[in-house]
Amino acid sequence: MKKFLIASLTAVIASTSVAASATGEIKIAISHQGLDLTKASDVAIMHERIETAVTNACAKANRRSEREICMRDGTAKAMSELAARSRIALAYTSTGR
Repeated sequence: MKKFLIASLTAVIASTSVAASATGEIKIAISHQGLDLTKASDVAIMHERIETAVTNACAKANRRSEREICMRDGTAKAMSELAARSRIALAYTSTGR
């Protein structure tokens, strides 16, 4: 199993043969410091950071098919977490907090 940590965002993907440790977990920290997740331009920057981090982490896969699954699942789950955090940021901002 792989774990992608995006600041406080977490997306978990399953990839049995891509293991960098005994537990098969790879942790990647992607900073969103200085970004405002309520702004589309900053969310786009996070998309690029996620894509780069997932690509680098999945490059350790032995076979192309494993790499593709790793990238597809990792990207989808990380983007889903980012979307959720962006919605929370928007809701928080709209309440005036």
